[in-house]
Amino acid sequence: METEKLNASVVPELVAFWNRNMSEPYHVSQQMVIDKILNDVDLFMAGTFICREKNKIQAVIVTKQSDNSLSEYQDAAWLSVLIVDSSLRRKGIGTFMYQKVEKLLRATGIKQIILAGEMNNFFSGIPAPDTASSEFFKKMGFTLNDENHFDLMNDVSKLDFDRLQVPAYIKEDYITRAVKTEEFEALDQFLNKVFPGRWEKEVMDYLNHGGNPQYMMGLFKDQEIKGFCRVSLQTEPDDYSMYFGDYWGSLGPIGISPDIRGCGLGNRILGDALKYLKKIGAHNVNIDWTVLRKYYGQFGFEPWRTYLAAYKEFE
Repeated sequence: METEKLNASVVPELVAFWNRNMSEPYHVSQQMVIDKILNDVDLFMAGTFICREKNKIQAVIVTKQSDNSLSEYQDAAWLSVLIVDSSLRRKGIGTFMYQKVEKLLRATGIKQIILAGEMNNFFSGIPAPDTASSEFFKKMGFTLNDENHFDLMNDVSKLDFDRLQVPAYIKEDYITRAVKTEEFEALDQFLNKVFPGRWEKEVMDYLNHGGNPQYMMGLFKDQEIKGFCRVSLQTEPDDYSMYFGDYWGSLGPIGISPDIRGCGLGNRILGDALKYLKKIGAHNVNIDWTVLRKYYGQFGFEPWRTYLAAYKEFE
């Protein structure tokens, strides 16, 4: 097999190869590949290439490297994608590609490789994990999580919240509403205190770069932020409509202050956010990267993609 650097000219062929070898929930579009690989500032180009045989793509690997702006990803890299043609698996191709990339990454001084889950990711772990994929990464020296996590989905336009009767805190001393522009600093302080790191960065980057504050819900008591939930609504068809259809939405991250947990306020802000999404016209809503099936399942959410997280550390 010959190796070849991944570039824009091979994107259509790569997408066709990808979608032949991955089940439908994990299919991608050309624009997704461009956005999440070629245009990703974290891309580790030396560790991103395709393998060809008889002039056909037979495998692809994509790796990325942390810019160390977040302490949780200090000296870390991500194995974003590793796909081998289904007819050529168990022939050492994946092992060759991974070991080649690991050597290149370790030469840069990285201390950890994480399976997917980078800032601009396709997957949040091993997609559709099975015995074969789990055993492969164990063989490569990875530590695998004990349980799967999920992307969940439900059509909120069909939810009857009264019929569901989800137990929640209903007193009016707490309200859920959109965060105002003048409250961004207070939200940042709340996140820095309760959810520092990736959630804080993603939320504040979104707001500080023109994100719609109507999609950032806060749980307030006496004007103090005690919880938050990010939502969105896509009103025009886009590449993700192949998963969700028209007028799809998203929810998350979501969280409340530790001192108010255990009294139904988590259900309260989740219910309020879902009611808001229904009100503004959302249909299918995606909640990604969670183990909380029971929490979201109260509102009818079910898994549509499954993952298993894994990592490998170096001295």
